Amino acid sequence: MTKARYPEYSYNCVDYSITLGFFKKYYVAHYYKWVPQKITANQITLISCSALWVLFAMVWEPGGFAIGSLALWFSLLIHFYIVGDHLDGMHAKETGTSSPLGEFIDHYLDIYNSAILIAACFVFIRIDSPWVYYGMLWISYLAFAATMVEQKERGELYFGPIGSLEGLFLIQAFFVTWVFPAGRELWRSSMWNDFTWEWAIVIVGALGCLFTVLDILIRLKRSPVPFNVFGVASLALCYVLVTGTQSQFTGWWFLAFYCGNYTGQVMKSYFLNTAHEMPDKLSTLGIFILLTDCAFPFLGGLERGFFISLGTYMGGLCLLNFVRILVGFKKYWLWSNPAPSNAEVEAS
Repeated sequence: MTKARYPEYSYNCVDYSITLGFFKKYYVAHYYKWVPQKITANQITLISCSALWVLFAMVWEPGGFAIGSLALWFSLLIHFYIVGDHLDGMHAKETGTSSPLGEFIDHYLDIYNSAILIAACFVFIRIDSPWVYYGMLWISYLAFAATMVEQKERGELYFGPIGSLEGLFLIQAFFVTWVFPAGRELWRSSMWNDFTWEWAIVIVGALGCLFTVLDILIRLKRSPVPFNVFGVASLALCYVLVTGTQSQFTGWWFLAFYCGNYTGQVMKSYFLNTAHEMPDKLSTLGIFILLTDCAFPFLGGLERGFFISLGTYMGGLCLLNFVRILVGFKKYWLWSNPAPSNAEVEAS
């Protein structure tokens, strides 16, 4: 085993996943044999996440693919991401390059990866309700933020028996079934009255996220005030988006900016050991101004300009905070892994 190059850092995680051990040992390990020594763990993270951003582009521009072909592409891209999401940690451990930068990049990008997968599911789920769409995004962001809040409060990540990995397997299985005509017919058949089986994936996903949040709050024995403000403000933003005239594509980014900024802020406070701050005050104020305008219209012709300005500000804030973390942890960035010493080769 290669000696750790950053002995001051340790990845604190409690993981009771029922599939993780088997998956890494008997599946991911076979792929790891093909990972070059020189490629870094952070590069593997970025490459694997790029698969989901390709998927994200296909969500909004399917390019004329038939539904079965699109489902196959989604399945392959998610598989690429799932494997890469575990290869990076294995490689960091093997090369002794585990670092706070790697943990931050991995988990920060996962904030948006989860939302990409939800948007992808709604390409197939014929539930034409913005309430359901934004509701699923909101509960997913809330669960992810709660996970990071627990890490900040307790000093370690906690994953239960049924967690994110199992959720990814479920989503991938969902897309695989859409490859086949029989699978498509099943999802579109009646489950109860006018509800098709498509509702099952929504209900299971929403309940999984809800139970995650409740489980975390039970372990914490309290709900931190900044997290409460974030939950209420992000829910208010969902209401604004549901009742607004913007596209779901625009709404996806708007919600991603606000939720990503708060969750990234929590992660930053954990790594730098600073206070758990409130969500960005200006962004939150802007959301409640838009909410008030929904009930008592007063912005008039200024509403569109205000909406665009707020979205631009939140997007810029996300980028700025992300860059600040990267700069702060720049000593951990490697363009390539150094070749192992003779002693390390012999030890392995």
